[in-house]
Amino acid sequence: MRFGIQSYWNYGTTFCSIEIASVSGEEKLFAVTAKKKKDEFKELDFIESSSFSELSTKLPKHQHAYLIVNTGKVLLKETPFESNYKKVLARAFPGLALSDFYYEILRTPARCFIAVCRKDYIDTILKEAEGQKIAIIGFSLGFSSISNLVPIINEDEISTSRHQLSIQNTSIASFSEKTGSGQTYTIEDINVSSNHLLALSGLFNYIKNEESLTNFNRENKHLKELQGQKAFFKKGLAAGIGILLILLLINFLFFSSYYNRQQVLSQEVQLLQAQKETFAARINEIEAKEQVVTNILTSGNSKSSFYLNRIVAERPVSILFSAIQFQPLGRAVRPDKKIEYQTDKMTVAGESNDKTAFSKWIETLEQKDWIKAVTVISYGATNSRVAEFEISIQIKNDAEE
Repeated sequence: MRFGIQSYWNYGTTFCSIEIASVSGEEKLFAVTAKKKKDEFKELDFIESSSFSELSTKLPKHQHAYLIVNTGKVLLKETPFESNYKKVLARAFPGLALSDFYYEILRTPARCFIAVCRKDYIDTILKEAEGQKIAIIGFSLGFSSISNLVPIINEDEISTSRHQLSIQNTSIASFSEKTGSGQTYTIEDINVSSNHLLALSGLFNYIKNEESLTNFNRENKHLKELQGQKAFFKKGLAAGIGILLILLLINFLFFSSYYNRQQVLSQEVQLLQAQKETFAARINEIEAKEQVVTNILTSGNSKSSFYLNRIVAERPVSILFSAIQFQPLGRAVRPDKKIEYQTDKMTVAGESNDKTAFSKWIETLEQKDWIKAVTVISYGATNSRVAEFEISIQIKNDAEE
């Protein structure tokens, strides 16, 4: 069964039609639900209940539905065909107060079928359905909705929950109260009982039924708009929350990315700062050591020349110098240690090929007024003619001179 394009936004995929009818003196509810797939009704489910409260337990939560009112409170008459609906109403129900009644006129080529019902009765039914969270999107009176199925049933007589309809040329020719038991119809390989036939035809009333005239089109339009507003709020809220969550997720991902990048940059800055501080400390150490060396060179430069000249002048020809150190280091220079040097001291190393001359030279140095002491650190022959030596000369400081 094909169905015109309906807004998924308003109705989703589950559709429902409900007939409230009088059967054996009691009001019964016959409902049909279906899934709309590819513009066709599938997975039909037929439900029977005695009240809206019972029916609501068998329907999906907040289900919308089209309502067909076909109880004993709906009065039905037929008249010969007349194009003027006022004349039809006047002929069928003379003096009808339209302010108190809803009417619906189904016109066929030969006849007009008129259904009327009090407005307060319809309003009571709508409120009862609303109280059970069943959203009515429109309603019709009597059996007018059956015209949606007459062309595809292909029977001379059609039985509904209350009436027996005579069919001629795919149109309703007459109706009468149902007296016998119901029967089953096969519609596109689907078995449908006569009690659910009107409810099934009501599914097609989700779109406007143009074959009938009513004075409640405005009410039906309002009910559809109300359902649209509910759907818009519900789905719009869900969509809004979904979009908000997506935006929050995107923002979180960007924030996490930027935060991680900031953390990396912060660590790099800290590392560079630590390296800068270490470098500055090393620079300070180097500058301090350079200052010490400068001080050493500055303070000892003039004196070292004086002492070196005197020592060289007193040197015998048998002695050759290989190294002279003025204020020698106390120990090897280490990056993490303070530079230590021996003040007022000189070390002289070299070779001598005359031991007697070497001894006399030592005695000569000891007699100098600027020398405090001379110490022979080492003296040893490397061969039969030459001996290597190293001596330490303690120089008097300015106070001692």
